[in-house]
Amino acid sequence: MLPRQTNRTEFMGFMLMRYAPFVHLEAQNAKQLWATCIMVRAKFEIAREVIMTREKLSKEAIAAALAELDGWSLAADGASIKRSFVFKNFSEAFAFMTRVALAAEKMDHHPDWSNVYKTVDVTLNTHDAGGVTALDIELAKRMNRYFG
Repeated sequence: MLPRQTNRTEFMGFMLMRYAPFVHLEAQNAKQLWATCIMVRAKFEIAREVIMTREKLSKEAIAAALAELDGWSLAADGASIKRSFVFKNFSEAFAFMTRVALAAEKMDHHPDWSNVYKTVDVTLNTHDAGGVTALDIELAKRMNRYFG
């Protein structure tokens, strides 16, 4: 289990306290120690981000996020967000979907979507969490950027 959410200063302080007995080592060993601290911190940050992004957002947090997302709205079910993207033609719509598909795969978070000619309808939610999470908001932001 991960410790409570910490900021970087607290985390580095924790790491330095943990490795304090070794600070009398030679310069080369100190460099290796510092590299280890940075690696551990990076792994901790990644793990924390994954856990935090899959937590269901409150209604207030969703409303605040939607206020900053042009074109997106809360779906009728209240557990997802939706938007329609309209392009000049099918090729542009398909190119958009291809670009989003690559980003979604990297995020390990995939949209529910459909395409009819030049229109792409998207619904985002995190099934594991049973609602909207930070992953959905991030993917929606990327889609808006790709749309232009």
